[in-house]
Amino acid sequence: MSDGVPASNAQVAKMQLMPQVTVARFAQLKTGDLFAYEHSGGPCIGMVVEDSSQDDGKLLLLLGPNLPPEMKWPTLQTPRAFTAISFGKDFALRLPVQPHGWAFTQPPPTTRAILVADGRAYFIANFGYNTDDANAYRACFVEMATGTIPATGSGHFQEYARPSGTPAFAIEWEIVTTEKEPRVILAWPPQSQ
Repeated sequence: MSDGVPASNAQVAKMQLMPQVTVARFAQLKTGDLFAYEHSGGPCIGMVVEDSSQDDGKLLLLLGPNLPPEMKWPTLQTPRAFTAISFGKDFALRLPVQPHGWAFTQPPPTTRAILVADGRAYFIANFGYNTDDANAYRACFVEMATGTIPATGSGHFQEYARPSGTPAFAIEWEIVTTEKEPRVILAWPPQSQ
């Protein structure tokens, strides 16, 4: 555009967004999408989750750094309508390389560990979204690559068993962009700003 005359479509260069993000309503996001949004406790990263053994539709898993004031650990929730900035599935998990970044027994839920077994990574979450007890904790495992909860059985008889294989628990981790020079989307323990 020059001299106040708008540029034609052919003259407008397409700007590249880094990383690729989409601004959408939660209902438009797909299972496994990682996104940022803001709730009453502040800005947060979350994932769209699906429990294949239930007909509850998409669930919301808040990961941090800020959880809602009433939430003690990452807990699945039935979502309400909100706008999110979605990274889609365009993210990577950076695991620790130092021995102190790992545990070989499952740590308490406040640690926000990631279970690694058979080459797969799982968020450990509270499947207490359908209870009124804020202290109730029922562990389930959300596969990071797919956003699904592996389960056996259905309805009241379903079991959220630990994924198969020999497990280890990353107690320090980062979720990063897939750019040439990755940037941290979310880290545990939280990085200082």
